[in-house]
Amino acid sequence: MTDSATTDFNTPGVDTKNPASPTTERLSEKTHAAVDKIAETMDKTEADLRAKANEADIKVREMGAEVQRQTEESLSEVRKYVAANPVKSAGIAFAAGAVLAALLRR
Repeated sequence: MTDSATTDFNTPGVDTKNPASPTTERLSEKTHAAVDKIAETMDKTEADLRAKANEADIKVREMGAEVQRQTEESLSEVRKYVAANPVKSAGIAFAAGAVLAALLRR
């Protein structure tokens, strides 16, 4: 007969002094190992994502600087052209304005 102080009366055969059976212990260990492995994988994934985000940030900044440089270069070329050909530039501006006005009226 079992000692009533060591037996859980709600669940027959469960020892309250040693509640974890070998099967429960193995399952617990495997679960902990799986959680640890997932945590390691998540840490690596997070590090990889941060590195990729940093690379993307650098690339976007470089592209933005290049676009700004090209815009300034184009603006400089337009200014030079206008200074060298003021009448022709005024005619082109007038024609572009007329075309734009005609398109916007529709």
